[in-house]
Amino acid sequence: MRQIQLKIQKVMAICMLLSFTLTQISYGITPAEEEKLAKKFMKTVDRQVKLVKDPVIQAYVEKVGKRIVGVLPPQSFSYHFYVVEEPVYNAFAGPAGHIFINSGLFADMESYEELAAILGHEITHVDCRHISDKMEKSKKIGIASIAGLVAAIGLGVAGAGVAANAALAGTLAASQQLMLAYSREDEMQADQVGLIYLTDAGYNADGLLDALKRIRSRQWFGKDIVPTYMMTHPALEDRIAYVDGWVESHQERKKKENPSDRTAFLTAQNRLIALYLDPETAIKRLKDRMSQNPNLFSNPYGYGLVMMRTGDLSSAEIHMKKALGIRPLDPDLLADLGQVYFLQGRYEDAGKVLSGALGMNAENQNALFYMGRTRLMENDFFGAKEVLEKLEALKSSFPEVQYYLANAHEGLGRKDLSSYHLALHYEQKGDWENAIGQLKRAISFSKDPAETDRMKERLREFEKSKKSDLEEADDSKSRNLSSDMHRFRELTNEAPQVLTDPARHPMRGQNGKIAW
Repeated sequence: MRQIQLKIQKVMAICMLLSFTLTQISYGITPAEEEKLAKKFMKTVDRQVKLVKDPVIQAYVEKVGKRIVGVLPPQSFSYHFYVVEEPVYNAFAGPAGHIFINSGLFADMESYEELAAILGHEITHVDCRHISDKMEKSKKIGIASIAGLVAAIGLGVAGAGVAANAALAGTLAASQQLMLAYSREDEMQADQVGLIYLTDAGYNADGLLDALKRIRSRQWFGKDIVPTYMMTHPALEDRIAYVDGWVESHQERKKKENPSDRTAFLTAQNRLIALYLDPETAIKRLKDRMSQNPNLFSNPYGYGLVMMRTGDLSSAEIHMKKALGIRPLDPDLLADLGQVYFLQGRYEDAGKVLSGALGMNAENQNALFYMGRTRLMENDFFGAKEVLEKLEALKSSFPEVQYYLANAHEGLGRKDLSSYHLALHYEQKGDWENAIGQLKRAISFSKDPAETDRMKERLREFEKSKKSDLEEADDSKSRNLSSDMHRFRELTNEAPQVLTDPARHPMRGQNGKIAW
């Protein structure tokens, strides 16, 4: 439990610091440089933070965020929105318009107005470019400090222990005072400007007031998760008082609740609860909602999803059909019902329902994914390939797409393409040994010169990425060893004669062959 708390502490520390700093530094660096920094930041996020990959939830949060971005003046960046699978209440902005909200906060909200308000607040941090001018004058915090924090997180999750804590503590100590000096001012400005953007986008300012009160009621973070000095940010009482006064003095901006907005919010929220909260909590919460209003579409829908997740496929089918009676033309619901049929082994029924979903939305990712798998189970390898290639073209969030495409090509007798897609599958997993092995195998089977050249180019990219990752890992080990030796000297007041590093003798991985 302590290790989990430390991991959360390190990740949240960088996230909070980034929300106060990184989104503000474009005055000190160019947009192109910030975009480059954002790529490094997102690489770290992908490795260390578990993101919600569900396309329905992603699309909903993206839609709410983009609606607010639509009223902003011209921006230097394209905004992107993510849900972090983490129960702690938090939301933060990364460099170049990458906005994050934790699943725990989203799941506990009572209205779409709250979600819009939190996203709008973080969007405004990006738009306002806070403290970049002060950063330029003070030179106390900058890219090097941010890089140090990124490194500290990487070390911590990799199990570096002392080194990670030292790196994190040192970097935070260097930047803590500046962050404290400006955070209240920045938060108030983000509230002031954000409220204008929020209401211009058609949302009510009450959402921010409700969200801040909700955060206060849970005291946002506990001291075991984030250092005490970070718990003072932002000053919630001052912000609540300001927002409350703003709402009262801007009654002309108040909007009536939009029923379609509320339905979309509850549907996405119940999906999040069903698929990402711990099953016991999800079942209890969704059962309570069912008892309160069994005829509200989102309730039988959400309960059907959690039944599917926990393996009660009969109950899942019953509740999804009930939801279908309320809203018979919902492609996401049809895709989920098709998934239930697939899991039951009813491939013909699955194909019919999934075809219906795709008839309403040809780019429904869940429907495409399970249609592809259904075709594979029916040995329709060409049909599976066509469907899964459509999903691949959409840059799907499903990590298994390449694996099932490999299956389809294997069934069609294309060993070259089967190995190629397995290589892409292992690339996504960061398993460079197997990725390179499968790509070499694909090249050996390829008979098309142009295709072979394309694969060889990809192989060079893989080998470069593998080398980069190994160098990064060696650098981390070196820092870990140096820190441990320093600590040993401090404790014993003498240098050790021999210090064996077992990490330099790792167990060998697989040799590139895979089990089918």
